[in-house]
Formats: sequence, C-alpha cells, structure tokens
Amino acid sequence: MSRSWIAAAAAAVLVLTGCSGAAPSPQIPVGTCLEEYNGADSDRDTIVECTEPHQFDVIGSETWPEMAERIAATDAASVFDAITGETTDDAAVEIADAYWAWAATRYAPLTIEATGLTSVTVGGVTAVDMELVPGARWGWDASLATRDAFIAGDHATLYSMTWFNAAGDQIAASHPADVTVVDIMSGSFTPELQGCFTRDPDAEEKYVNTECAVSHNGQYLFYADGLAALGADYMATVDPQSTVFADYGPLDAFCTELIDTALPGLLDSDDWGVWSDQVNRIAGWEEYDGTIDPSLTYPVYCAILTTGGKTIAGDVLAGDVKVSLSIG
Repeated sequence: MSRSWIAAAAAAVLVLTGCSGAAPSPQIPVGTCLEEYNGADSDRDTIVECTEPHQFDVIGSETWPEMAERIAATDAASVFDAITGETTDDAAVEIADAYWAWAATRYAPLTIEATGLTSVTVGGVTAVDMELVPGARWGWDASLATRDAFIAGDHATLYSMTWFNAAGDQIAASHPADVTVVDIMSGSFTPELQGCFTRDPDAEEKYVNTECAVSHNGQYLFYADGLAALGADYMATVDPQSTVFADYGPLDAFCTELIDTALPGLLDSDDWGVWSDQVNRIAGWEEYDGTIDPSLTYPVYCAILTTGGKTIAGDVLAGDVKVSLSIG
C-alpha cells in the first residue's frame, strides 16, 4: 500500500493507493526511474533511463523503526497484511495507523534531501522544519516490497515521486538526458512538470493550471508549512470563511527571502514579483475554524506572478521565458 501526497500546482491532495514492488536496494539509488506499476504501486523491477516514459522517480528508502518489534510480536505476514489493509481487525488497524503515521513524516525530509534543499534556512527555520518542497506537479508514493520479499526479510519502504499534467491527471514523465528528480529546482528539469498557472481575479475560476509552454502569468515555486515558518499567531489571521489573510506582508516577505535564498537572482526581473497564499483546504486548513492546531501543518505556497499585465511562456527556472503583453 502507498499513500501519495499530490502537489498538482494550486492544490495538494492526500490520497491512498496500493502496495507492491521489489525491494529497495543499493541498486535503486535516488534519481532512479521506474517505468511501470505492479498493481497500484511502483514495480521496482522496471528500472528505465529517465529519458524514457516512466511513472516513478525514486527519492529514498527507509525502514520503519518499529518494524522489527512488530514482526517479533506477531509475524511478518501478519504485519504486511495489516499495513496493506488485507486484514482489518483492531490489532491490524493499530499497526497500519502507526506505520502510516510514521511514513507520512518521512516524505518531506527525503524530498528535501533528494532535491538539494537541505541547506535552505529562512528566518532561522530550516527546510526540514518548514517541510519545504518544490512547486512542480508531483505526488508522493511509498511502498513496501512484495509480500513474498517482505516475509523473506526485506522490510524497507521505497519512496518515489509521481507526476501530473495541468489537468491533474497522473502521467508518465520523461526527462532530458542526464536529468532526474534531483534537478527539479534547476532550469534543466522537465518544464512540462513545473507548476505554471494563470490567475484572473475577474474569472469564476481565479486560478487555472497551465502548461508552462503556453501563455500564463504565474508559476508555483515552493510549498511550505506556514505554521513552522511564520508562527501560529500569523496563521490565525486567515479568515476561516473567506480564507484570506488579513495582511499578506509577512507571507510575502517570507516568500521573498525564501526565493532569494533558494533561487538567487530569480526576483531580479522586473517582469514578475512574489505571489503567495495559503494552500486551500489541505492539511490543517481542511478543518480550520479560526483556531490553529499546533499538531497540524498549514501549507502555504510561494510563487511568482507577472507585473504590468504581462504574460509569459516557458519555465522561469530555465531563464528562457518569453514575455508579452496580455490582450484585452
């Protein structure tokens, strides 16, 4: 079984899928691309060059610290069946809940390490503490080995990123030569997977996800936990009815420092500036009633938005953006 956290541009969604795949090993390092599914999850026997269409980009593997103790208390088959939902009695549910609660804490740190964001610190808050992740169109996947391999002793969890188009559909990705998920914050990464959008405040749907190659006026660069980055008092200034901050100044200042730190020089252009907001109805925002729960996360995004009615085409990280004036 896997649980995938989807960051498809303007929205991030927590979803559940299945469990399968061969064991993670030194032969499946970070940046490896896996072509196919095995059931609902990554098939670890289908390693391909990342230039080929593929479903998964590996970002790491770890073993649940409680795994050996849980297996010793029952047996490997019972633990596997509990985690994958094959058994659903009270004992199995307790195992599954504990495992997935741990697994959810490892997605962001592994992504941060794999994508080179570990050294980023803003206002004394580290990338890991603020769960800083890229704004491209990705989802998280975590999966165990096959049942037989798990029973035989392979208990590690393989973590990967999966990919989505502007419509939110999961797709097979292919990267330029010598490019992997490690390069996601560089101009060499696949522009079709970056999180570009068009914002029109007068439209019924104010944000529309677009491919970066076509005319648009914004691009998501980062998601972060605003609670860790900016504190509970500021997060609580969001109106629970309109989901609007009372003052965007602190969030814009945070995003400006973040972008300047992680992507120096990007904000030097007069064609765009910082655009930021909370990620609507995800994580802590789902149940937000005006009171911040310190045990939850409250995602915010940092993006760029064009100035002066301009539109752009291209990935701003690649530095080859074409700028034009909007029509109308």
